[in-house]
Amino acid sequence: MSQNDIAVLLCAEGKGCSAIATALWKDMILTPSAYKQSKGIGVARVSEDSCCWEPSAVGAILDNSAYVGATEGLKSLRVSFKSKKRVPAPKEHRVVVEDTHEPIIDRLVWEKVQTLRQNKRRPTKTGATSIFSGLLCCADCGSKMNLCVSTGYHFFRCGGYKRNSRTKECTIHYIRESVLEQLVLKQLQHFLSYMCQFERAFVKRLIDSSIADKEYELYQKQKQLEKCEKRAKEIDRYFRKTYEDNVCGKITDEQYFKLTEGYEAEQAEIAKETERLIAEINETDTAVGNVEKLIAVTRSYTRIDKLTPEILNAFIDRIEIHEKVKTAGKSFPAALHQNFVPIWYKS
Repeated sequence: MSQNDIAVLLCAEGKGCSAIATALWKDMILTPSAYKQSKGIGVARVSEDSCCWEPSAVGAILDNSAYVGATEGLKSLRVSFKSKKRVPAPKEHRVVVEDTHEPIIDRLVWEKVQTLRQNKRRPTKTGATSIFSGLLCCADCGSKMNLCVSTGYHFFRCGGYKRNSRTKECTIHYIRESVLEQLVLKQLQHFLSYMCQFERAFVKRLIDSSIADKEYELYQKQKQLEKCEKRAKEIDRYFRKTYEDNVCGKITDEQYFKLTEGYEAEQAEIAKETERLIAEINETDTAVGNVEKLIAVTRSYTRIDKLTPEILNAFIDRIEIHEKVKTAGKSFPAALHQNFVPIWYKS
């Protein structure tokens, strides 16, 4: 296993760049510069400790799409034609060509790593961390759930409630970590048991529901596209009419420029919206592919006795925490949104 594989797998287990760098240093893994030097390749500078990894170097490896078989171009640009200095180009301006060479890291693992890196997992002031950090969000306001430490136990509360407790824009959405762990473990065990017994029925139901949702979305987007195209034709007609009125002297040049300026702005917006809708309509249906990915992940786990970061990241995309409903019995509602497919469970 290469140093890049180790870094990606560690991140998939929920560790950050600093923790990964420390783990690589403890395992005496050479840094990229030291590795090149050991192979006789010239490098500009090598640290005195050949295994002293920097978190920034780990982050660069985790973000590099070359490890999954893609080639990224136009990564830098010149400030002006008068200067030779180059600066990094924005990601949206870069060109990425997929499958240009053999990947050395699994695509699913790499994509999960990118999702995890968007959710920072910072420890509390006491140094406490949780395997659920970055996965929990408030079902009402959408804020991230914050890990809090009390005497003898850990719990989560809504980040929006913490910031705006005086205005009462959201409620606390309190849930203990131990209760959440039991809930998630129970639901995953139930899901694995169900998949082992009724895999074919589950796949058929999931694909049918995904296709039905896709057809409805397609119908709505096509209607919206027709509306945009109709409006674009109307604006073209208004342009011609305004030009004729200006030539005939019915409106002044100032009025003409004012009217056409508004039409041009609306026309540009319609063009962007039309382009977006066409791209979405032309997208291929990924329902079957997502189901196959879920089946592959499920088959790799025959039994789950204890939750680990690896298991959570493999199955769970996010967990929505609802406010506790005060009834005769206590309830801790949480919705589990699984990877690859839009299904979820409630406690």
